[in-house]
Amino acid sequence: MDSALFDFAEAAMGKNTQMSWSISADVLRRQVSSVFVRCSNRDLTAAEACDVAMDFVMARVTNMLDIFTDLFATLESRIDVQMHGVEIPALLELKEFFLGLNSDAQWATDSKITRRELQHLFEKVYSGEYSATTGVCVFCDTITSKKEYYLELLHGMCLRLTEQIVEAKQSQETQHNPERTANGDD
Repeated sequence: MDSALFDFAEAAMGKNTQMSWSISADVLRRQVSSVFVRCSNRDLTAAEACDVAMDFVMARVTNMLDIFTDLFATLESRIDVQMHGVEIPALLELKEFFLGLNSDAQWATDSKITRRELQHLFEKVYSGEYSATTGVCVFCDTITSKKEYYLELLHGMCLRLTEQIVEAKQSQETQHNPERTANGDD
């Protein structure tokens, strides 16, 4: 269980190698730079450029979500094996998070929200109001802030889960070894 919790926490801090490309600001910038140049040159319409850039973003988000879902499934099963029947509220919070029931995470992962936020940016690049360079900067900053917020939410839940597991383990030890408490060893 400890290694599964460590792997999950490490990913929540953005240190999972399998998702390094999907959270890298440099990779994102390289992916979308030419899209903004083409939009600025009117080789792509604003809508086409937004579609292409959103495809890149959603591939990144899907990869990140898939990795977190797999890590959570492993963690949940190991917690169940080692602490079967122990109620851990943070585990339920994470379950709801991965079922899409956390409205805070929706801003960071929902393609419709992101598309609505960024469509106007592509229109401004297409019309010449913004340069391709400005478009890339604003786009990357927006996507990076969404990724950071998502990781921040997960990290907070992971910390609560860790604290609750430690408390549950201590409670189990006290129940199984009442002499520790009676002798003041606790």
